[in-house]
Amino acid sequence: MINFYIVYSENPISVHIKNLKSLKHDSILVFQPNDVKKENSWFEPESIDISDSNFFSRDCSKVLGWILDGNFSEAEIHKIWQDIIKA
Repeated sequence: MINFYIVYSENPISVHIKNLKSLKHDSILVFQPNDVKKENSWFEPESIDISDSNFFSRDCSKVLGWILDGNFSEAEIHKIWQDIIKA
């Protein structure tokens, strides 16, 4: 993963999410082939901001980039997500 873009996925006044604490954003993830030289690397995030749909989507994308950049086992990935969501 080389980048991501946060976009609106739902209109905030949509009937099925109006007045609910719901995600209104999605992340568009950008990948490149493994054989292409990677220019950026991801840094270990400290926490995920759950105060806003945009921030939550952004921070989850950063965590995903960091995980994909690393060499983690499946068990380690589960623990990372559990720990970072609680932080």
